Amino acid sequence: MSGMQNYQSLRCPHCGAPLPALGDTEIINCSYCGTAQQRVEIERYITQLRADIYGWVKSIVPAASMTVANVDPVARAQIFEQIVRGQVNSKVNSITMQLAKLGASPLFLPPFAKPFRGMIDGMTGDPRETLGQAARFHELATFAQSEDQSAFINEAVATTETYGYLSNVMRIYLEPGPRSYHTIAKNFEGAATTLEVDKSRTGAANRMRGLASLSEGTALLIDGDMAGAERKLEEAEKFLAGAQGEVMRQPSIASWYPAIKAERGIVMSMKLVLESVRASRSYTPNHMESLAKFETYVKGFEKARANGGVSLSSGEYLDSETFRELATFFHDVSLAKGGNPTINGLGTGGIWVACWLADLSYSFETGALFMKKGQAVQERILIPATFTMQPQYILSQPQALVTDIFSVRSESTFSDRIMGREKTLTTGIGYASLVSSKTRIPPSSPVLPPFSTKLEAEKMANIYLERVRQRLQGKLRIGIPSVTQLVYVGGTISNGWLAIPGLPSSMSPFVGDEREFTAYSI
Repeated sequence: MSGMQNYQSLRCPHCGAPLPALGDTEIINCSYCGTAQQRVEIERYITQLRADIYGWVKSIVPAASMTVANVDPVARAQIFEQIVRGQVNSKVNSITMQLAKLGASPLFLPPFAKPFRGMIDGMTGDPRETLGQAARFHELATFAQSEDQSAFINEAVATTETYGYLSNVMRIYLEPGPRSYHTIAKNFEGAATTLEVDKSRTGAANRMRGLASLSEGTALLIDGDMAGAERKLEEAEKFLAGAQGEVMRQPSIASWYPAIKAERGIVMSMKLVLESVRASRSYTPNHMESLAKFETYVKGFEKARANGGVSLSSGEYLDSETFRELATFFHDVSLAKGGNPTINGLGTGGIWVACWLADLSYSFETGALFMKKGQAVQERILIPATFTMQPQYILSQPQALVTDIFSVRSESTFSDRIMGREKTLTTGIGYASLVSSKTRIPPSSPVLPPFSTKLEAEKMANIYLERVRQRLQGKLRIGIPSVTQLVYVGGTISNGWLAIPGLPSSMSPFVGDEREFTAYSI
């Protein structure tokens, strides 16, 4: 058992990862899980772990083989093939499948976000048990006598250690309170180091290096080191781009390709956040306030998704693409408030509300009997992008959450309707008035960012049109909405209703309590 002394002399009792030299200090901090532990607890765990590994090896190989120095190479090789390989295979196969499943989802969770959809299912495994299993496999290396046998053991150790480090990352994601991205980076580095031993797994190793750089870049951004964060994010993009190309040539992890692509998207998201923080210097005292605004926004969006996602079939959890949208929205508002007119605006006022602008093509029937005709009309509606904050109205009163253009009927007469001379069911004011242009937003003005996506807005528009069809008793035949852009409406909120310049008060949509939304504003 000579290898045991060096390999497992210092291990964390909490997560099983390597620890630095104990020195003379009584308290040791684990850089892989962040846990502070007493020296006596660590020494007790190491003693227990050594005994556990010794007992496991003793249980699967002949007692006479335990002193491997006295067993000739041929005998060791036979023991390996007859006993060791099967024992290791039975355990590592399960870990390999779990690692493949975990790696098929994005492994990086951006700051302030809850675990993504798909990430939850992969969050299994106790890192201490897994890294302990890697130690058991490592001790069996003394029985390997050929290159094939050594490669087999090295692969088993690498697979198990990698899964252990990633399990540690997943556990950190689930813990309450702020995440230490320095700690997360350390685990990805550990996984990269163990994978780099096997040249056939360069794709997986590059992915881990990229995730380590992404985590470190995020940590530096939070620390306020913008230049350092930018360098690390660029480094992350290079590693992940390399990994994306490599995994396609490695069948065992080809299923990781979509996840790596998503992680490259997250790198771009973090770059957008970085640019946002830089742009906010002109109207916020420090980077922490800007990040606090982003944190509040992300958590507000998660709340809206959890409340309104059921009605819109969006689910409860975010994903990497949705986070990318949030980063883009935050970025655009930050630049607009910093003096760069990058957003589409409409009107002026003390508060700006993000709204989805949707072009609407609808047709209806007019006339009676043989005079019946079909008419086609172009219209436009606004859907405040905060509608997911009012889930109780999405299905029950959808007309309250949009600019209800059908609430004001055209001036056609009864005779027009009978003779088929109606041209429209609406006044056309939406199409004429809802025209946006590039604008700047005063730095002091609160901006309510979108709490819904474009896809969710299209679903909301269809729910509204279905209600209109019911209200008009089938007169409206076809309504096809197309969300074309995001518009920021400058105006006022009165008793929860948003007044929109150019539209009558009857078309004002309901957005909710202004005080509540101000808390989420940028």
